[in-house]
Amino acid sequence: MNSKLQKQKQILAMLNAKSPPALKTADPLEGGGYVTEPDDSYPDQRLINQIFQFHKSIIQNINAGLITTDLDGEITFANKIAARLLGYEPEDFPGRNIRFFFQSPPAAERFLSLCAGAGRKISDWETVLIRQNRQEIIVGIDAAHFEDATNHFTGIVCLLRDLTEVHHLRSQVERMERLALLGELSAGIAHEVRNPMAGIKAATQLLEEQGLSDPLQVQLLERIVRETDRA
Repeated sequence: MNSKLQKQKQILAMLNAKSPPALKTADPLEGGGYVTEPDDSYPDQRLINQIFQFHKSIIQNINAGLITTDLDGEITFANKIAARLLGYEPEDFPGRNIRFFFQSPPAAERFLSLCAGAGRKISDWETVLIRQNRQEIIVGIDAAHFEDATNHFTGIVCLLRDLTEVHHLRSQVERMERLALLGELSAGIAHEVRNPMAGIKAATQLLEEQGLSDPLQVQLLERIVRETDRA
């Protein structure tokens, strides 16, 4: 296992751990030795414990998929929501590139290109991702840079929201709106047709009242009246 992937898996294991890693603290009683087990008797360790649990709670319980990558799109972490969204386990992500999940390679390159801009943030960027079972899902992505302790851009943090059902409902609403518009159009056409038909019927009835000697003409007038009644 290469060192980069090993480091990613260590980060994932740490975030999934029940307790934070120990802070190596000089112990004057041991002549400058190090404490390697978590020990709340050390103020710095207590602070790390609190910060660790606070951030872990946010990362694992936020109502969105969270994925972090390096500058080339290599995934360094994925929370449980992101794993569930894409049909994998959290430990399946380190070592994969985020490009792997995009339906369209150009869309993946476009996404990483947008993220590469200095200080660039992306909001509500919609695209199609592929789950492990090859099912397509529509997601909205918010993405931003994250920095190391020296304020250097070291990667990308992405929040994913499943918009598949939203798009499905939106399509249904649009279809209903189109049907309603078609109904209004049909009603308008019917109204426009009925107006001249009423005039034709009235004129035909007037001719009948005047009396016609030709049986064929009478038959034709009766047929006109019947057809206008059907319209």
